[in-house]
Formats: sequence, structure tokens, C-alpha cells
Amino acid sequence: MRRARRCTRTLRTDLGRVIRDIERKHPNPDTELKELLDISKRIHKQKRHDKNKVCSVHAPEVECISKGKAHKYYEFGCKIAVAATSKGRLDCRMQGNPRESLPYDR
Repeated sequence: MRRARRCTRTLRTDLGRVIRDIERKHPNPDTELKELLDISKRIHKQKRHDKNKVCSVHAPEVECISKGKAHKYYEFGCKIAVAATSKGRLDCRMQGNPRESLPYDR
């Protein structure tokens, strides 16, 4: 555990150095670099018990979903369940924000 904490601390320190170096060399970043810097700052600031943590740099809308199974404790993504009743009603349950993960509107 000590070794894992030390590695995490080293990664966090390196990330902070890279963020500061990019901000120093590019005072007016373009939109793509600004988005990546914002995500990396969120990752750098987040703590273990924070809400709305970033789990993926490339897809920041992904959330950690607890499964409760022995072989697969967690999944990452968005979950949607749709069920139809015998009376013709639809029941929809969502976990996460699936609209952000769609590449286009349908």
C-alpha cells in the first residue's frame, strides 16, 4: 500500500508539473488544448472520496457503476434499462448521463 501511494503521489506531482509547464509555454491555448487542460486539472484536484470524479481522459462523461458481482466489481460507462409492461407502458431507468456519450443526436 505504501508503494502504491508513493506511485500515485509521483504521478500526481508529474501531472502538476506538466500542467504548469503547458500553461507557462502556451498562455493562450486553442480550444482542444484548453479542454484537455481542464480535464487534467480536474484529475489533479480530485480526491478519493469526491463526487463526479473523472475516470477517463478521452471520455470524461463516463461514470463508475458498481455491479455487486464477485468477478466484476465495477464497470465504466452509462447504463440504460428499458422495459415494456403488458399494458403497453415503457419504463426507462438511467445511470450516468447517456446523452453526453452519444456521438450524435438521433
